[in-house]
Amino acid sequence: MKYIFFLILLTLATISLNAQTSEIDSLENLLQKNEDRDTIRVILLNEIAYKLEYAEKAREISIEIDFKSGLIRSLSTIGIYYIEKDDYSQALEYFEKSLQISKEIKSQRGISSAYKNIGIINYYEGDYPQALEYYQQSLVIDKGLKDTAGISQILNYIGIIYKKQGNYYKALEYYHKSLKIKEELGLKRGISYCLYNIGIIHNKLENYPQALEYYHNAMKINEELNAKKGISKCLNSIGIIHRKQGEYEQALENFEKSLEICEKIEYKKGIGISLNNIGDLFILTGNYSEAIDYLNKALKIREEIGDKYGLCLSYNKLSNVYIEKQNYSKAQIFTLKSLQIAKELELLDVQMSSYSNLSKIYEGKHNYKKAYENYILYKELISDCTKDC
Repeated sequence: MKYIFFLILLTLATISLNAQTSEIDSLENLLQKNEDRDTIRVILLNEIAYKLEYAEKAREISIEIDFKSGLIRSLSTIGIYYIEKDDYSQALEYFEKSLQISKEIKSQRGISSAYKNIGIINYYEGDYPQALEYYQQSLVIDKGLKDTAGISQILNYIGIIYKKQGNYYKALEYYHKSLKIKEELGLKRGISYCLYNIGIIHNKLENYPQALEYYHNAMKINEELNAKKGISKCLNSIGIIHRKQGEYEQALENFEKSLEICEKIEYKKGIGISLNNIGDLFILTGNYSEAIDYLNKALKIREEIGDKYGLCLSYNKLSNVYIEKQNYSKAQIFTLKSLQIAKELELLDVQMSSYSNLSKIYEGKHNYKKAYENYILYKELISDCTKDC
């Protein structure tokens, strides 16, 4: 009887954390019927671990009955919960425990999942070289397991790293590989991620009509799935296209819609992105006091959650606004902060922007020798990016 019940539970395991209320209610009813502290209860608790308390109970029982597989999954679920709360140090602690136990019982799938999750933490903290290393290790294992869904996910993650580092054509290559697998498997959420990421590359390459097409296709899927984070990201990116095309009212409308969604779901990273985009828009419209206000709000949030990449962008935008105000001393402080992180994270596009800003700053200070030196560094990076990207 337990074996049949276990098979039913395995079928239920396909239900995502965003399952409909009726599906969650069914699982909770099963949980109430099965009060024994056994492997079945652990599996049920993990299935409905959209609440932290259930994941914690699953972890507790797994330790009590020495159910290692259940413990690995509950630790991972708790870690993911803390990622959603932007508490990366706490999330990392659980993922590292999951990795340790996976290695102890030689669970290749568990090891791959832990590498993937630790890589995500490194990515959010802005350590892209380290994130790439963990992703590559996970990819090797998933290929050995012939886990096509896992492979497609990692290919997308690797593409994101290359995008952050300014290697756009390499990023596009990985996104298309990932998209092909996700389409074959019919993974809607994954398809939306890939479409969105491909849109970002076309935006970077100034192929704006193609970028908008990919963003709108991703948005459509996110709306079908009621994926609030995905919708907020698409709104921000569509806003950026409108901003670049001089359509400032449409841009602001999209940024404000995104900000509203992010605030409702308490998505701090998204709030920082939206605030930064609004601040950047106010620079373009010459409303510098509003720009500084929004950029400082973004900066504060990014400091709170340890978002290095976001901090780098906020420093860069604050540098831009102070150059416009001809406050070259403040502009230099923010430019050097931005440049330091950009070098650390290997962000070529921000490095280029920083050297360009330094050239303008030194010109404004009448230090033409340093202005020329930084202009040369800027031109060299453009040349390098053209060769490598």
